[in-house]
Amino acid sequence: MLVWRKYDDQYRAKYQILDRSHSNKTWWKDDFNEIKRLKTPLNGDQQKEIQELLKAADAELENLLIVNDKLDMNPPNRFNFLPADKAKAISKLNLDYDYMISSIGNDNGDEGDSDQHKLDTAGESLRIIESERKRDINALLSPAEREAYDLRESDTAKNLRPLITALDATEAEYRSIFRLQQAFDEKYGVMNNPAADIDPARNEEAFKNRAAAENVLEAQIKALVGAERYNTAVNQQIKLDGPLR
Repeated sequence: MLVWRKYDDQYRAKYQILDRSHSNKTWWKDDFNEIKRLKTPLNGDQQKEIQELLKAADAELENLLIVNDKLDMNPPNRFNFLPADKAKAISKLNLDYDYMISSIGNDNGDEGDSDQHKLDTAGESLRIIESERKRDINALLSPAEREAYDLRESDTAKNLRPLITALDATEAEYRSIFRLQQAFDEKYGVMNNPAADIDPARNEEAFKNRAAAENVLEAQIKALVGAERYNTAVNQQIKLDGPLR
C-alpha cells in the first residue's frame, strides 16, 4: 500500500527500524543487538518527529477511508516467499478475514448478556473465522507453500521469534524447534490466541496437562540447542522484554 510504504520508508530512514520483511537472509529471526538498541528510549526530538509522521499518515489514511473502509496495511514484501499471484491472493484473503475479526469487537451482543457470555460468543466467532481462514489458505497453497507460510506467518512462528532471536539460532535449528512447538500448539492451543480458549479457571485439569507438556517441550528444545545456551537466551529475553511464554 503506497501510503504505508511512504511513511514506513521515512520512519526507517530516520531511525533505522528493524526490517522484519521476509526478503532478508535470516527471515526466521531478528538481530538481538538491534532489538536492544530499539528498546532504548527515544529522546524528545525523536519522539516529536515520530508523532509528526504518524499524524501525517493518519490524516492521509483518513481521507482514503472515506472511499474504502478496508485498506491493506501489509508491507509489500510480506509474502514475497510465495509466487506473485499467490502472494497477492493470500494478502487479500488475510485482509478479508482480519476485517471480519475486527467486526467482532463492534458487536456488543444483547443488553442483558453477561460479560462472560459476550466473551464466550466472541471466542466462538473467532474460532469459526480462524477455522475458515485455515481452510481457505490450505485450498490456495500447495503443501510446500503452506509450510513456508506457517514458518513465517503462523502464531507459532510469531511466538517463537523472541526465543529464536535470543538463541541466534540457525535456520535448521529454527525448523526443528518450530516442528516441536507446532505439534504442541496444535494439541494444546496457542496461549495468546483468543480463539484457543485456554482458561485454567474453567478447565483446571487440561491446563495442568498443558503445563506438564510444556515442561517436556522445554526439555526437548534444550536437548536441541544445549541447556546452557537455552537458559542464557531465556534470561536475556526476560531482561529485555519479560517472559518468553
